Amino acid sequence: MIPFTLLNLLHQRKRTAIALAGVAFSNILIFMQLGFYASAESTATLLLRQLDFDLIVLSPDYLDINRPGLFPRARMQRLAAFPDVQRTAPMYISSQLWRIVHKDDKSQEGLRRNMAVIGFDPVSSPFRLPDLRDKVEKLKIAGNAFIDTKSRSYFGDLSLGVESELGMARVRLVDTFTIGTGFGSDGMVMCSSETFSRIFGGAPLDKISLGLVKLKPGSDPAMAAAQIRASFPGGDYEPMRVFTRLELEEQEMRFWVTKTSVGQIFFMGVLVAMLVGIVFVYQVISSDLKNRLPEFATLKAMGYGDRFLDSVVLEQALWYAALGFLPALLISLALYGWIADIALIPLGMTVERIVLVLVSGIIMCIVSGWLALRRVKSADPAELF
Repeated sequence: MIPFTLLNLLHQRKRTAIALAGVAFSNILIFMQLGFYASAESTATLLLRQLDFDLIVLSPDYLDINRPGLFPRARMQRLAAFPDVQRTAPMYISSQLWRIVHKDDKSQEGLRRNMAVIGFDPVSSPFRLPDLRDKVEKLKIAGNAFIDTKSRSYFGDLSLGVESELGMARVRLVDTFTIGTGFGSDGMVMCSSETFSRIFGGAPLDKISLGLVKLKPGSDPAMAAAQIRASFPGGDYEPMRVFTRLELEEQEMRFWVTKTSVGQIFFMGVLVAMLVGIVFVYQVISSDLKNRLPEFATLKAMGYGDRFLDSVVLEQALWYAALGFLPALLISLALYGWIADIALIPLGMTVERIVLVLVSGIIMCIVSGWLALRRVKSADPAELF
């Protein structure tokens, strides 16, 4: 037999469809906000995951990978003599204005947009990307640069062979790499340390942004970091800020999701989406119960207690949660793919997120049903006579 609650939903299909649309819409909002929230975490470590290091030395002014600050390069020379250190690699990170070259839209020609710039020594390429290590020799020629394939289209023509101004120098795009820029920047180029200096008007290379440290095989990164901190407590320099890969990645993710508006906005978006769903489902269930007060009063007159009537309302709310979830999931999958292509950010569905949204939807609908139960309590059999 068809359950009593399901018959209730089928009796007024239009009202049920409106309720399911509200639940689905709320679930879609939660899916999207959770997706953006997770992408803020993953994009925070996009570049770090492609760097080949066990330990990293940072400036006291370090905020995040896009604003690393500077510290003396001489510190890396001191580290090179440490027993567990196999090699060190300095890296320069900053941003400069890219002069747009456009083949089609001449109105954009000559405009400038901010571009992230990474400089390093091509002889000791500090990257994990195999294809990047194989072609890094091209960067030994001053003025040559690689462009990230995920740089935004509004930078104009970024095809190989294009020459344009980047800051104070003229650079030529000779190859590509694929890392992604995330929320911190919209485009990225890589070049040699010499070209980096030219881009910034001949800036000296005695201060670096990151100090990458590769340890000898078998060395424990956490122990080596502790020994380095203890060995260099200060003296001529400020105390060494040394982190393992895991420590820095966790710090970077915490920074983006807790200390910037990006993570906070997406977290608040989840709460707002749940609130919208609770209000919407409450209005639908409450209106439905108001129209069915005589029926509930009749059930009471027949001997059904409050517990049975409560279970009917909550079961109806669970049907809303279940039936509204599937279309929300399918629409969200389509939106994830579309936004990932447009915004060039990692936005993928996970099993954990599916379960979390399903549970959130169930909680949302149960809370709505519980709030609407007050109307059922007012159903008095005496009102029928």
